[in-house]
Amino acid sequence: LYVGYTHVSDHKHYWSDVLAGLLHGALVAGLTVHYISDFFKARSPQHCLKEEELEWKPSLSLTVALGEADHSQYGYPHSSS
Repeated sequence: LYVGYTHVSDHKHYWSDVLAGLLHGALVAGLTVHYISDFFKARSPQHCLKEEELEWKPSLSLTVALGEADHSQYGYPHSSS
């Protein structure tokens, strides 16, 4: 609205062109939200899983190899340059 107002007040556009652009943009935005987007679609509520239902995955542990010259502090080999 501000940009439209300033374009009209600076005599860059006619007020009717700005109003037509505003209506056109609002119509396209409304149709996009209603027909294309799923923003207002009803969703079924999701329940939280109990601790017994959770699938536990093993975590990777980083081996600490301190004092070895050919490995970094996390156990990954590195080249000395």
